[in-house]
Amino acid sequence: MRFRLIIFLTTFLFIFSLFSKELEEEKFYIAHKAFEDGFYEASISLFKRFIEEFPQSQKIYLAKLYIAKSYCFKKEYLKAQELLKEIEDVEGLKDEVFYWLGEINFQGKNFSEAFNYAKQIIDSSPFSKFYWWAHYLAGKSYLKLPQKEKEGETFLKKVIKNSEEEKLLDNVYDLLLDFYLQNKDYLQIISLGKEYLTRSPQGETKVKVYFYLGKSYYAYQKYNNAISNYQIALRLNQEEYLNDLILKDLGFVLLEDNRIQEAKEIIEKIKNEELRIFSRGVYYFKIEDYLKALKEIDSFLKKFPQSDFLPNVYLNKAEVFYKTGRLKDAISLYQKILKGFSASEYKDILDKAHYGLAWSYLKNGEFKRAIQEFHNTLKYTDNPIVKISSQIQIADAYQETEKYQEALKIYNEILKKNPNTIYADYIQFQIGVIFLKLKDLEKAYLAFKILEKNFSHSKLIPQAKYYLAVGYFGAKEYKEAERILVEFINNYSKHRLLSKVYYLYGKCLFNQGKMESSLNIFKKIKEEFKDKEVEELLFIDMGNIYLNLSMPEEAKKIWDNFLNKFPKSSYAGSVALYLGGLYEGEKNYKKAEEYYQMVIRKWPDSVWVNDALFSLGHLYLNKDDLEKAKEYFKKVIELETPLSLRAKLYLAKIYAREEKIKKALKIYDELVKSNSSIWKVALLEKAFLLKEKKDYLKAIDLFKKAIKEDLDAPKVRFYLGLCLEKINRNKEAIEEYLRVIYTFNDQDYKIKSYFRIAKIYEKEKKYEEAKKIYEKIVTLNVEESKIAKEKI
Repeated sequence: MRFRLIIFLTTFLFIFSLFSKELEEEKFYIAHKAFEDGFYEASISLFKRFIEEFPQSQKIYLAKLYIAKSYCFKKEYLKAQELLKEIEDVEGLKDEVFYWLGEINFQGKNFSEAFNYAKQIIDSSPFSKFYWWAHYLAGKSYLKLPQKEKEGETFLKKVIKNSEEEKLLDNVYDLLLDFYLQNKDYLQIISLGKEYLTRSPQGETKVKVYFYLGKSYYAYQKYNNAISNYQIALRLNQEEYLNDLILKDLGFVLLEDNRIQEAKEIIEKIKNEELRIFSRGVYYFKIEDYLKALKEIDSFLKKFPQSDFLPNVYLNKAEVFYKTGRLKDAISLYQKILKGFSASEYKDILDKAHYGLAWSYLKNGEFKRAIQEFHNTLKYTDNPIVKISSQIQIADAYQETEKYQEALKIYNEILKKNPNTIYADYIQFQIGVIFLKLKDLEKAYLAFKILEKNFSHSKLIPQAKYYLAVGYFGAKEYKEAERILVEFINNYSKHRLLSKVYYLYGKCLFNQGKMESSLNIFKKIKEEFKDKEVEELLFIDMGNIYLNLSMPEEAKKIWDNFLNKFPKSSYAGSVALYLGGLYEGEKNYKKAEEYYQMVIRKWPDSVWVNDALFSLGHLYLNKDDLEKAKEYFKKVIELETPLSLRAKLYLAKIYAREEKIKKALKIYDELVKSNSSIWKVALLEKAFLLKEKKDYLKAIDLFKKAIKEDLDAPKVRFYLGLCLEKINRNKEAIEEYLRVIYTFNDQDYKIKSYFRIAKIYEKEKKYEEAKKIYEKIVTLNVEESKIAKEKI
């Protein structure tokens, strides 16, 4: 019996031991599964219970490790660190414990200590499963330390070369892509991105790779490549916010590619309201609709005062102020940015704010402060590239303010001290641009030749050639411009500027009177290129060519096509005005009015509305409908634009025709006193009105004043003489008539002057003198010679 009891107890204890072991395994398994599924709170609770229930388990230390890792994922790093320190000497776990201690130090920004933990694994455990993870930790720690970035890259590239672990590789590629983007090293992103897609076409990081490839091609202005990569990223992506970020960048690249409507449609697809309003503000800024940009920016600031985009939005708002001439507001906001955001966190923003503040000072005429701001950038950075960049900005500032010699001095000093700088070709390019601005085409030509010789792979060479051609075009040296453009066409048949080069080539031919050849070039551009900006200009210029070829119907047809194809073009209003003017010149007033009214109806906020109103006033004046004419001119005057002055001038003319002389004279006096661009014209018009009203003394004074103000002309001299004649100051009158005859080459007024002189002599009964004058007219062999013969 006792024997059987012993057997029973032994068997029971054995079975209980087995059961207990199974229970231990089961509880560990459940806790571990909770950890793997990311249920870290539950995992911590389960592993703690495991430790309480199985204090003698061989997995106690492993359970503590999982609790520590769970705390890490919950970002409770102090708790994790305490547990890891308890088990850091446990054999078999040391590498993993060191790795997580390194991660904790990394998260606490103690990058040197994080690197030390990683280095211990690398040096002591070459066969550890954490060996390449330690390289990853070492690499990302060194990327955060000054002067250690290159070594950090080396650690990470070793992982790429030697490891096959997908998750680790994704982490490394992800980290390097972020690092290169932060440093704007787009060539590395393109190289690394292509490598990743070849190696892991279905990898978890593929969406980010396509996204960053889009950003990189965007930076290099390879818009088609950028758009293609963004579109692939959108197709593959499943994450909503990342989707919005991709849509934002895609919208911006479409903007740069001048695909305005597509860009707007893409931006409106952004679901996140914060990002959508931010992107709208940038969109309107880019298309130079600054009022709408400001409206979106203010809406953003009101709705999202704590947004991460806040520094960028403030910067955009300052730039809107700068662009709209609100320089004091721009300066104030740039200063607020510089004071309100930390240099360590927002260095790129603050650099731009320094630049923006400098340019605002510059535009506001505060030149010393502008240069000081550029020098501030030099002061606050240790980066040699940024320092050279700032020096270039100072030189660019001198160039902007037309201090070309100072700019040249700095450009040349940079090249002398840093001949191998990455900006060398840009500097050489700017030297050539300065000489273009100085209209020294020979030196510009030489500067661009040096660029071509010393930097044969520079992307600026085609642009330099184009600019040089523009320079010769501006100097009206169309043959030389044409030569450079033909050379460009032959050598750079795929360049992004090609459509513009062809366009300038066509303009050269046009200005040389080669209308047919110019038309053929423009037709070629229209058929072969999709450059919206050039295409719009083509329609306008082809219309002008048809007019020069006496083909007004063709001009009308192509300008009508323009209005149908580009109803939202910034040129649309001007084209409608051209058509209105064309019909008005043909006295087809009904058709002319249709186009003028079209401008007011379709583009009510455009600059062309004033011109349309003015043109309607002019049209009704030609129709002798003075009331309607006055109505439109008064509308122009109310708008208080530069055109308002001309409208006042025409209104005065109408009052003169209506015999409302006081009203007419009052307007002329206002315009003369205004010291505006047309005060001299008003002065002259007043003189003619006084002459018509036979107030000859006042008219004489005004004609003489007009002559002193460089309005000397045969008509002015003739009517001055006529007024003098009317008050019997005949000698002075004859003198003015002789001035018309001998100092001007106007046949009409010359003959009129001869007749007036002869008439004076007849009136004074100096018939022989009068006869000589008539004989002179006869020798001129003009139509009026017959009248002179009769007079003789």
